[in-house]
Amino acid sequence: MKLRSLAAPIALALVVVPALADAPPDQYRPFVRTDPEVRDAQTGLIWLRAVSAPVKFADAAAACPTGTVTYRLPTMKELQTLVDEQPHDEYENGTLVRKAIDGNAFPSTPAVPFWSGSAGAGNPGSAWSVDFATGATSLRDKSELHPVRCVRP
Repeated sequence: MKLRSLAAPIALALVVVPALADAPPDQYRPFVRTDPEVRDAQTGLIWLRAVSAPVKFADAAAACPTGTVTYRLPTMKELQTLVDEQPHDEYENGTLVRKAIDGNAFPSTPAVPFWSGSAGAGNPGSAWSVDFATGATSLRDKSELHPVRCVRP
């Protein structure tokens, strides 16, 4: 029996496979790592994956881009939908930290409180935040500096 040589070159195709998040498999629509947004399949909201620089509450809404697509500051309840109920450890600036947000859907999210657009009832000097280290919500003084994650319908 004579063996034949396979002299024909083999072509390799580069295939872009959508990434699925660590969250429940049906939480986010498939996305590619370079996508600037991710859509929450449960709420229908479209989240900007980039994070703003820390700002005071008075500047939080202005941290969301406007133009052909206008983003806004999320309500506290909307921001809570991003909390990963099974936090994981992730390296941040060379240190291992606990994070309560999907690292695939929202890479480079600092493990700190984020502003929501919900002001504190009965306390005009405070607003609600969601901490992506623990998933906890808390009232914060509006003069504090916190990042923003913007959303659109």
